Amino acid sequence: MDEAQGRAGMTQLAPGSAAPAFTLPDLEGRDVAFDPIAPGHKVLVFYNSSCHTCQICMPLFDRLFTRFGDDPIGVYAIAQESPERARAFARDRGVTMPHLVDDRPYPVSRAYKLMNVPTLYVIDAAGQVVVVSPAFVREHVEQAADLMASDRTGLPPTLFDDSEEIPLIKPG
Repeated sequence: MDEAQGRAGMTQLAPGSAAPAFTLPDLEGRDVAFDPIAPGHKVLVFYNSSCHTCQICMPLFDRLFTRFGDDPIGVYAIAQESPERARAFARDRGVTMPHLVDDRPYPVSRAYKLMNVPTLYVIDAAGQVVVVSPAFVREHVEQAADLMASDRTGLPPTLFDDSEEIPLIKPG
């Protein structure tokens, strides 16, 4: 989303807001419907490959999918660009989570009132936004992992090893 769109008077979709349902194509052009009212917690990570923070942090966000991706609970990357660019980004950065394409005029980004990328949303089973992170904030990603782990028994939420140099915050 360009700077003018971000200044169009939008305010970030806040915790407690109802998450909009949507349908977007995946990288192969198949339509994927996202239903926010579904069992468990769901995670949406909006990004653009030209964003330097996204380039660094998408592999870190991808750990949510790596940890919880074999479950029907959704973890999706939402690319604000063409399928070709998103596919190349995913390959080059080793990002394995499913990608959906929200290209111009960014209908889903607008529905979620996105102001910048990366932005992470965690949505609960009732379809309510419970976490919004309009940047990479380690605490928010760990909170997402805690919530997703709470939907399962016996699965620790740990995503990051203490020996790793993971930033506490990386603005977009």
